[in-house]
Amino acid sequence: MVLWPSGSGKALQKLLQRFESARDLTRNLPVEYFIRHFFYRQTFLMSIPKWVGVIIYLGLIAICFMPWTYHPDIQKNFTGFFSEGKVYGTPGKYIAVLSLICIVLLLIDKVWIKFTHLFLGGVLLAYVIRTFQLYTSTYYATTPVKLPGIYLLLVFSVLSFIVAMFPRMSIMGKK
Repeated sequence: MVLWPSGSGKALQKLLQRFESARDLTRNLPVEYFIRHFFYRQTFLMSIPKWVGVIIYLGLIAICFMPWTYHPDIQKNFTGFFSEGKVYGTPGKYIAVLSLICIVLLLIDKVWIKFTHLFLGGVLLAYVIRTFQLYTSTYYATTPVKLPGIYLLLVFSVLSFIVAMFPRMSIMGKK
């Protein structure tokens, strides 16, 4: 029983030589260039600059001072720091404190801090959604007028969660 036909040794050598020379050809192929630059390169969303996050969190703090709703029965605007008789509490304090903590966490380059930032960004988003629902709900057959501040608060908190989801971080190997 013959496993290899005669003269197959030279064919194997030629085949090995072709594979050895072929590894140098793949460096300039457009497919490899596309894969290397498309899949391994960070896109803009994968590395949002830190200053954008700082601006968004400072914007959240500033929005807490804007009027969120107008209540026609008592003829007053409610903000994050003012509600008649503190009926709704002062959610602006919690939003401002969470935003300041998130700014500090945004500026530190540690992996566990990025996970903490993501968690606090989620807590902040959930708290803002709760506040939006609380401030804009109808009470005693009176519906408050929603002002742009409450919508900006919601938009900026979603943006802050996006910033927390895509941190900019350099990954260094151990030396």
